[in-house]
Amino acid sequence: MQKIYRKELEPLPVPSRVPADAVAVDEEDMCFLDVDDGMDENLDANDDECDMSNQGQRPLKIKKLTRSELNRKARRKEQLKIEEGKKMREKVKRDVECLPDMIKDIEKEEEEREKKRLRRAVAKQERLAKGPPRLGSSKFVPEPLQVLLSEEITGSIRKLKGCCTLAKDRFKSFQKRGYFAPRKHSRRKRRM
Repeated sequence: MQKIYRKELEPLPVPSRVPADAVAVDEEDMCFLDVDDGMDENLDANDDECDMSNQGQRPLKIKKLTRSELNRKARRKEQLKIEEGKKMREKVKRDVECLPDMIKDIEKEEEEREKKRLRRAVAKQERLAKGPPRLGSSKFVPEPLQVLLSEEITGSIRKLKGCCTLAKDRFKSFQKRGYFAPRKHSRRKRRM
């Protein structure tokens, strides 16, 4: 029974030849088909006439244009080309008239860019003057400030014990003033 159902549900095989009489095309299918008879210009000109006469139905026969209509179309095309050329010439003329204003705008932009570049250069020089000199490949990194938390402070500040990092502080001070090249602290791994 399953074999019978399977055969019934299978799509029909595609025939190798289709007779021209057997093909029936609906109006709906005709809308999707792009049939080209080599008369594209005629179709464009007659679209309005066909729509009015058939009220949305596709015409069965396409009316051929007469010689005078074809000539009228050709004249219209030439006229459109001439108008397009005039518009282009007017646009070029306006651009040429605006050229001095455009040049002034470009010069102002260049001046602003130059001022901005100079400001950046001056700011960079000031930043370099404030900071420590660059001696080596690495940059000077100041030590983070050591601050005691409120829980760590007991009693008066006068009674606090001093920290024994005097040598490290002096070394960082020398690096900052440019006596030593700053270097990165590298920890050596011990081999066992």
